[in-house]
Amino acid sequence: MDPGVLERKICVEFVTKVYKMVDEPSTDSIISWGPNGETFIVSKPLECCRDLLPKYLGLSNFILFQNYGFKKVVESRQLEYACEDFVKDQPERLEKIGKRQVEKHNADCDKLHEARMKQMRSCKTVQEWELVRKRSLKEMLSKLDEKYSKDVERFMQTVAYEREWRREAFPKELEDRLQLVLDSLKDLTNSTNDLVQF
Repeated sequence: MDPGVLERKICVEFVTKVYKMVDEPSTDSIISWGPNGETFIVSKPLECCRDLLPKYLGLSNFILFQNYGFKKVVESRQLEYACEDFVKDQPERLEKIGKRQVEKHNADCDKLHEARMKQMRSCKTVQEWELVRKRSLKEMLSKLDEKYSKDVERFMQTVAYEREWRREAFPKELEDRLQLVLDSLKDLTNSTNDLVQF
């Protein structure tokens, strides 16, 4: 199967599941459409992560949502997300999200490939080529580190919102697990950087 077709299919399946979760009237006390029908609001993030995300999406947090075009609405004090073409009573528009994600991915890959090829063609020696390769690896790792740092930051915001709404201490074991995730990410970044140094 063509990678673009597969990626589009995966994207559309994901946003369709999110749509069903948001559109389900019985979950409105936890997650529901925003007033204009162009956003969705997570009123109870902890319950959503614990009960709804695993049931509908097989996930335990909102980290992957950004990969499908969802963005947090900054002005909102609640967890509120928006995505172009993710609109109440218009599920037929979800197909456009998949198409847009594939186009964006392809454009990003084309730019990256073009830049890498230009660098490789400019190399005159094996040593120069090796330096370009290492630089490319470092750039990739830096982008991954940045992406995961943002993901962890988003998760920590969810924890902070839940603390604020509940006005009680967040379970210590969950904070410990979050710290383990942060430490693991740092270790991964350090070990991959060590590989590049080799």
